[in-house]
Amino acid sequence: MTGPVGGLDIVGVEPNPFGSWLAAVGTTVLLSGTVVGGCLVSADFRSEPMDSPEGVGRARAAWEAVQPSKRAKRPDAKSRPAVERAVRHISVPVTLDLVGFWLTWQVSGGYEGLRSIGMSRSAIYRRIKQFRQVFGKHPDEFDMPGISIDVAAYQAARKAELEGNEPG
Repeated sequence: MTGPVGGLDIVGVEPNPFGSWLAAVGTTVLLSGTVVGGCLVSADFRSEPMDSPEGVGRARAAWEAVQPSKRAKRPDAKSRPAVERAVRHISVPVTLDLVGFWLTWQVSGGYEGLRSIGMSRSAIYRRIKQFRQVFGKHPDEFDMPGISIDVAAYQAARKAELEGNEPG
C-alpha cells in the first residue's frame, strides 16, 4: 500500500511480527496499526488497560531486586537544574530510538532486514551514524551490556504470528 493516509505519505506497508501492519512514513517514522478500508488505523489499547503504568511490574521488580533503594533516592525532576532537565528531555527519546534501532537491527538481520521492513537507505545510514556517535560502535558490532537476543526464538515467534498461530 502506498499513498496518503490521514495526512501522511505512506511509502510502504508490510505485516510485522505483532499481527498488525507497519507503515514507513517518509524516511524515518514507523507507525503500527491495522489497515482498514485502505487507511492505517492506530492501535487503541485503552480497551485493554494495564493495572498500573508499570504494566505487570516485571521491569520494576527486576530493577529493585538489584538496587532496592536506588529508585527511592532519585531526585525529583523539579529540583534538577534547568539545563539537566533539558538534556534529559532530549537525550531520553534519542537513546530510546537508538536502542530500538539496535534491537531491530539485530532481529532483522542488519541492513538488508531493515530495508525489507521499509526503512530507506538514508534513514538507516543516519541512524548508524548517530548510533556510532553515541555508543562508539556500529550497531552490528555493539553488545548491549546485560542484554542477549535469541534471534532464532524471535524468528520462530514472528513466523508463528504471521501464520496466525500463538507464539511459544
